[in-house]
Parts: sequence; C-alpha cells; structure tokens
Amino acid sequence: MKTIQFIIFLALSLVTWGCQEQVMDKQIPVIDVDKSYPTKELIIQDFAKVEYVPLETTDSFLTQANVRTISKKYIVVTNYVNDGNIFIFDRSTGKGLKVINRLGQSGEEYTGLSDIVVSEEADEMFVSDYTARKILVYDLDGNFKRSFQFADTSYYTYLAEYDAEHLIAFKGYSPGIEQEHSCHILLSKKDGHVVKEIKIPIEKPETVVWMEGEATITPQFGLTTATPQYWGLTRMSSDTIYHFTEDQQLRPALVRTPSIHSMDKKKFLSLVAENDRYYFLYMLDKDFDLNTMKGFGTKNLMYDKQEHVTFTPVLLNNDFSEEKETSVGVHQVQADRSILSFQTLEADELIEANEKGILKENLKKIISGLEEDSNPILMIISSK
Repeated sequence: MKTIQFIIFLALSLVTWGCQEQVMDKQIPVIDVDKSYPTKELIIQDFAKVEYVPLETTDSFLTQANVRTISKKYIVVTNYVNDGNIFIFDRSTGKGLKVINRLGQSGEEYTGLSDIVVSEEADEMFVSDYTARKILVYDLDGNFKRSFQFADTSYYTYLAEYDAEHLIAFKGYSPGIEQEHSCHILLSKKDGHVVKEIKIPIEKPETVVWMEGEATITPQFGLTTATPQYWGLTRMSSDTIYHFTEDQQLRPALVRTPSIHSMDKKKFLSLVAENDRYYFLYMLDKDFDLNTMKGFGTKNLMYDKQEHVTFTPVLLNNDFSEEKETSVGVHQVQADRSILSFQTLEADELIEANEKGILKENLKKIISGLEEDSNPILMIISSK
C-alpha cells in the first residue's frame, strides 16, 4: 500500500513540476524602462528578409514617397504636402500603376490624407480623412464607392485591414488621445459601424500628448502592430502590452516596470514589431522644452524570446561594406503583415555611396540606371 501511495505521490510531483516548467517557459517578459540595457550588434539580414524596390520615375510619377501601405501586390505612397496625390506602384518591380487624386470638399472627396488601407481581394482603398472624421472608400481606379463617419466624437488612428470584412483602428479623442473611452476597435468595411471594442483595462488615463497653455504637441508613438498570427496592442495608460489573437482574445505579451502611473517624468513603451525571435520596442520620454523646442527623447530596445534578455540594438545593413545602421521604428501597420519595417533611401545618397565603393552587389544592381533626382528606393524589412 505504501508503495502505491509513493508511486502516486511521485507521479503527482512530476505532473506539478511539469506544469511549473510550462509556466516558467511562458513567463511574460518584464521591461524596466529606467534600466540601462547593454548594447548588442545584429546584422539585419541574419533574422530578416531585406528587399529594395526603386519607385519608377516619370513625369506622372514624381513623389516624395511618404509610405502609406505596402501589400503583397502594391506600394501606396503620397507626398508630404497635402496635394491629394495617391501613387500606386507595383510591389515587386516598382513600376508606377496609378495616380489618384480626390482632394476636394464634396462628399465623395477627402480634405486630407491620414491613413490609407488597401484591400486587394475587394479591389478597394480606404482613405481616412482625420480632420473631417470620416473614411472614404474607392476602388483602385479612384472611383468613389461609399463613406462613413468616425464613431461619436472620436478620431481614428492606426487604421489597418483586420480581415475580409473588418478594419481595425484605435479610437482616441482630441486633444489628449487617451481617455477612459479610448480603445482599439473592429469596424465593418461595409458601413463603418463598430463591431467590437477591444478594451484593455487601465487604472487611469495617461497620454504622450504634451500640453502647456495653448501649445499641444503629439509625438509619434506606436499603438498597433501585427504579425501573420496576431496583433500587438499597446495602450499608453496600461503597463501591459497585449496580443490580440485570431479567436479575439487578449493575452499579455510583455509588462513594463515601473508603472506608468508611478512616474513623475513619464516614459512610455510600445511594441512596434515582432517576429518569432524578437520583440522590437520603442521608448518615449514625455519631456519637452517649449523654449528650445527640443524633447521627447526616444530609445529602441529588443527582447530576445529565446535567450530571455533585453538589449539596446545596433542593427547593421550587410548590403554596405562599411557599417551602416538601420532601425525598426514606429510605423503604420502594413497590409502585408510579414513586414517588420521599411525605410526610404534617397537615390542621390546611394549613388554617392556607390562612387565611394561601399555598396555591395545587391544594391549596385538596384541603383543601376538611377539619376540623382529619381524617386526614392523603398527598403522593406520582412520576417523570413
């Protein structure tokens, strides 16, 4: 009898130990925003796919290449000035396909461009007009199809395609963006009604927006990212960053310390990209001097899921023979959710680098035939 009891006890102990091991394996990373983490150099090509797409330059296709979205088939860019032009290029070749301009004051036109989302399957383009608080829907030839207003008195940011029937966005409010009703939402593509509010619990609202007197400054800060498997959702007022899964469940991805609510000088942390190995993180100091117009210090961090360590990355581009740093920073969620980040490279700078002999063969081929005033070259960094 004692032998049986011992066997049962041993079996239960092994089960308990196994469960503890599973919990340890799934421990949520904790990022100390006050800590100085060691520096680590990484070659970006070692963990990511890097491609270069020279955007075709013609009289019709001259652009400053403010990238709005990258899908499997298309690259959509605008100019930084509000001229209304939307340029659509072929993703693989960079060939100019279409220039659309529906800038105006009518109900079928936009007064400005904030987010642009392309739905390839439906042959539709969703244009967010932030100032007018509405989303306009066109086909990829620029023909108007429908429009819908933002919900209540809110403003949408980080608009992206969630699935065939829904968009995802962050619903914020002016001027502070964050308040108790702020949250990520799923919207119907058909009529824009809010299908689901994705509520992240908070203690009290916090915001990166800096306000003093009549001055209001909103720095760039990431609230939404995506992988092919799930979405990463950041809320400024939460100490936890979450994954939003395919079955629409919120699960903690990582936690920051100390609490945002306990800090006199606020340091905000967001998840800006993720692959199977790393979390790419972005930290922002809410500190601004109106006299010097300087502030909002930033820092990039990475967390290694295999080695369970956090470090300050130095990301090097191996397509240059000399050390050339790159980064994975804050950016809009792309239609191609395998994309970690992107950058625009100016043609004249690459031509000069080639004359100095510091471009490797991959980039030499790309710039062949380019002029100094050619459109920028788009560098796309994707998960392997």
